[in-house]
Amino acid sequence: MAAVLTASALAAGYIGGMTLTVRVEQLNGKTAHVLTTHDGMTLYYSTKDTPRKSMCTGSCTHTWKPFALVGKGKPTAPSKVLPHLSTLKRARVIYQIEYNGHPLYTYSKDRKPGDTRGAGKGSFRVATMATPRAAGKRGAGNETGAASGAGASSGGGAQASGSAGGR
Repeated sequence: MAAVLTASALAAGYIGGMTLTVRVEQLNGKTAHVLTTHDGMTLYYSTKDTPRKSMCTGSCTHTWKPFALVGKGKPTAPSKVLPHLSTLKRARVIYQIEYNGHPLYTYSKDRKPGDTRGAGKGSFRVATMATPRAAGKRGAGNETGAASGAGASSGGGAQASGSAGGR
């Protein structure tokens, strides 16, 4: 099991988490199964990231906080989500959780569960169960594999879309 994030990791902008859940909501007029943290905060991915490579570093992580865990633990999620999860090593003991090869983030301006203020901001999109596999080759990394299921069960969903652009 992964440890709780240390104070220094939290100060560096990482969001600790081991459990992903799924929330059903309307995005762009379609029903979507949105990936969230254990406390209901929306998760996002960037179209600029590739498997095993996050382009969000430095000051970017103050706005887009990597959804990560400490150590080589495995995140838990609904059974339909688990096969799509992996981790990306960001720092010595910090592993960012990926969905379909996309590193996941929370948005600093989302204030309460259900907020999606980051949707379409630059290259960031709301992560849903319909998020496509990231383009690019998978490099050496830590495939987490499946852990025991937890959270809400769900099926497919609509992909959130937004304007293209940089971070």
